[in-house]
Parts: sequence; C-alpha cells; structure tokens
Amino acid sequence: MYEQHFGLTSRPFKAVSTGADVFVGPQTAKIMQAIKLAMTTSDAVITVMGPAGIGKSTIVGRTLSGLDGQKLTVRIARMKLAHDEVLDFLLEEFQAANIPASTIRKVALFRELVADRTAAGIHVSIVVEDATRIGEDALAELEALTSSDGVEYSGAMLVLMGDESLRDQLDSSALVRLKQRVRAYQFVNPLSAPELGAYMKHCFRLAGGDYGNLFDATATEYIHALTGGNPRTTNNLLEAVLNAAATRSLSNIENSLIADIAGNDFGMSADLPAEAEPEVSE
Repeated sequence: MYEQHFGLTSRPFKAVSTGADVFVGPQTAKIMQAIKLAMTTSDAVITVMGPAGIGKSTIVGRTLSGLDGQKLTVRIARMKLAHDEVLDFLLEEFQAANIPASTIRKVALFRELVADRTAAGIHVSIVVEDATRIGEDALAELEALTSSDGVEYSGAMLVLMGDESLRDQLDSSALVRLKQRVRAYQFVNPLSAPELGAYMKHCFRLAGGDYGNLFDATATEYIHALTGGNPRTTNNLLEAVLNAAATRSLSNIENSLIADIAGNDFGMSADLPAEAEPEVSE
C-alpha cells in the first residue's frame, strides 16, 4: 500500500469526509452559510445541485453536523420510491414501534414522531441524495408529510440534491407546493485550479504528508486540466497515481506519470504544462 511507501498515516482521499476533515474553500463556505440561513424556517426545502462527484453530499453533511444542538437526519439514498413507500420508509428510519396498518394513522404517527423531536429541540432533516431519481410522486409525498400545518405541526426540513435538471423538475405542476417551500437554490461548481490545489494540500496534510514535496510545481494546473476540478474524479486519479508510484518505488511524482495513468486507466488527456524554469542564483 502506498501509505507506507510515502510515509503517510492514512489515505489522503477518503470515500466519505466528515467534520473537520472536509475541505472548506470559499465556495463551500458560501454554500454552507446559505443553507444555514435557509434552515431558520422549520419546514424549509433546500436544493443543492451540481454534477456527480462534485461534493454535494459532503457539503450538506458538513453543514448539518455544524448545527447547534441535537440533530436527526434521515438520508434517502439513490433510489426510486413509489408514493406509498415513502411513509413506510420514514417510519422505519424513525424506528417507530407498533406501526398501524391504516395510512391515516401512519401519517398521524409520523407527524407525532417529528413533533416530539422538534419539541425536544432536535433538528429534524430529511436528505434526498438524488431527488431527480426518487420520482415525482415520492417528492410530492415528502412535501405533504413534512409541510407545516401552521398550527400544531411545524414540519421538517427537506434537503434535495441532484444535477441541474432538478430545477426543471420542480417546475412540474405536481410539485408546485414543494417549489413554493424552497428557501435556497445552491449550485456547486467544479473547483478552480487554485481551489483544487488547496484541496489536495488539505487532503495530504490530514494524511501526514506534504503535497508540494511530492508533486511537480505544475501538477495542480495539469490535474485540473484532466479532471475539470471535480473532487471525486481527482481523488480516483490520484489514488491510482499514488499506487503506481509506490509500485515503481518513486519518491516523487512527475506529470509524465500522471499523464500515463490518466490516459491508460481513465481515458483522460490534456496538454502537459511547460516545465517550471529553474531559479538562477545571482
């Protein structure tokens, strides 16, 4: 394993980053702040959009974990649900006991579970990992179950994630009420080259290493050209590069190795940057 070869305490690029391990650049900080402001409404709907691998789940998770007080977050993974499956799924996630057979009583039980937790000062959030996949009927059902009645039931927050087609999906006549509850539309863009460099330095620092000592001075520019600033794509590429470098007993990673792995293993290509001019001492 390359960790031992490069003297690292762990792998720099984790499948899931949480808490202080999450890289918070200018864009991430801005999105997190917008989400927190939107969450001041008890039944707010928040949309976080962007291409796959861009870090939507990481940003949402970091934001929710930073909220004051106790939290209950129900995550609906990438799945499609029929409208009559949504309520059963939520009751199971709430670990409800003695679930009744009647739909009306199930709805009452769910609202009671949410209300009890809200009264205890617990933030209740339902996070849909892929709102474009779950289905229009399921989204409409989630809206109905989490909407405040303005009297006794204050509802629950919904966080919807997906690609940019999610905005068009919310224009559906069946989702008018859901769209009216949206308090924030946030779009996660790919990292710029400087942001990507800071991200990689952050990851290596957490792993007990130094990105600058391991890679060429122009590596960030080149990696950005290959991956487009997508964190997941960058992670996968560098994991493969690090493994290859360790296998070849290399102590430093040159752009030529990155080009080799990117082309042969991932089908990526970009022009190699010009080599940095050596410093001339006076």
